Amino acid sequence: MVLHNYLTWESLDKNKASNLAVAGQILKSGMNDLIVYYLFPSRSDDHNVELVVKSAYQKEIDFRHIKRRYKVCQLIKKAHFQQIKVP
Repeated sequence: MVLHNYLTWESLDKNKASNLAVAGQILKSGMNDLIVYYLFPSRSDDHNVELVVKSAYQKEIDFRHIKRRYKVCQLIKKAHFQQIKVP
């Protein structure tokens, strides 16, 4: 996911906000492999940012309704330099 710099976006549900990413470089509406994760600054001296995958599953997605997309590396930089949990 990080190596290929997947496209990602924030999603709000009844519990809280999460980051979503689709496995693959090309976003096509339909059935996709979805990764739900969040990022936060690491407390370890050996790492800058930790990525925690909350779940992964297949879901029907219509990308016409997703307006704001980022690259995963953009969010990693945000978590590192601003020292905040994303989202």
